[in-house]
Amino acid sequence: MQYKNFRLIILGFLSLILFNGCAITQNLIGQRELVTHTKMSSAVFLHPAPSIQRTVFLNIKNTSAHSELSITKPLRNLFRHDGYRIVDSPNQAYYIVDLNMLQAGQVTAEQSQLLLNSDYGDAIPKAEMPSDADDKTSAKEVIYTITTDLQISERVQTADKKIYWNRYQTRIISIAEKVDLKFNEAKSKLIDGIIHSILSVF
Repeated sequence: MQYKNFRLIILGFLSLILFNGCAITQNLIGQRELVTHTKMSSAVFLHPAPSIQRTVFLNIKNTSAHSELSITKPLRNLFRHDGYRIVDSPNQAYYIVDLNMLQAGQVTAEQSQLLLNSDYGDAIPKAEMPSDADDKTSAKEVIYTITTDLQISERVQTADKKIYWNRYQTRIISIAEKVDLKFNEAKSKLIDGIIHSILSVF
């Protein structure tokens, strides 16, 4: 009887070890998968425009440390795919999209939270990057962000033919996280997040 109870205890102990081992393994696997998400600091709601007025003027700048990044071409193509006409002058446009890519690169967890809590026009928060001097062997979660300020101007014409503009301002923060993540792996997903956020407004 005592031998039977002892076997049950051992089997229960081994099951517990196996269960915890599987949970730890799944957690480590999850940390090694690329996770991306994008947030707008303020929601933007535009009035629907008739097809004849679906014209957009794009004014896109990149003042970040990664000046090689560009969203102009894919943004143009997707606007056209959605039935908008890209015009060369703001005077011809029903919508004006002013966009500045302010920040792109690796950040700390603290800085990513500060960015998520920032708004259009706010200064980009600074945070000291973590040092790798203490441990060069263990895998570490790496975070990259792209921060973009977006202003959309919507043309309004009054009954007496006067023109004025409704202006909507928001900040888009796109974040990518993964163990040992490299920027070349993250950048396309980050840019996709920004473009999707812009087009979701229209």
